[in-house]
Amino acid sequence: MAKFLTEPDAQRIADAVRNVESRTEAELVPVVALQSDDYRYIPVLTVLFLAMVFPSIFWVFGVPWPLPVPLDPYTGQLILATVGIALVQWTPLRHKLVPRYIKHRRAARMAREQFVEQSVHLAPNHCGVLLFVSVAEHYVEILADQGLADRVDNAEWQKAVDDFTGLVRQGKVAEGFEAAIADIGEILCRVAPVAEPKDRNALPDRLVVIG
Repeated sequence: MAKFLTEPDAQRIADAVRNVESRTEAELVPVVALQSDDYRYIPVLTVLFLAMVFPSIFWVFGVPWPLPVPLDPYTGQLILATVGIALVQWTPLRHKLVPRYIKHRRAARMAREQFVEQSVHLAPNHCGVLLFVSVAEHYVEILADQGLADRVDNAEWQKAVDDFTGLVRQGKVAEGFEAAIADIGEILCRVAPVAEPKDRNALPDRLVVIG
């Protein structure tokens, strides 16, 4: 289970999904990824680049090499690279070195992968919705299949995202999920109301946790 959610929280989220799906023909799948990528190569390349240009700073500005003679510029490069690569194995630091736009691109890609892996695209009448949250990237996205996307303005989905993030910033993660699911439910009940009582779910109601 994700660190910020307990088993009772996951059950509350599943109950909220079940409540929504009882009133709409659509299927809603909530997914939480602890991270969308490990980003190992980007911080390493950053460290190697800094190690490479480090001696040139002294040459360009005409500043004498500050270290003792045995520690020549090339040895300094090796030490900097070795220490830097060791440091970026620490996950929080590694994530700090990755530009935000790259993290969001990775999270967006994973959201689309999960849309397929969780079979959201196979929901009846193409009325599937994915609520995707990537924790490390601070990324939230709602993906709706074609049967819903053409009938719902993006601003309506965004309201659910905004309600979620607003509560999460207050430390109310489970409440954030419940608020987003309620917002999504209002949309689904309007554009895809259930025609007759469902006898089964096409997709599981549980919260999917990755990582």
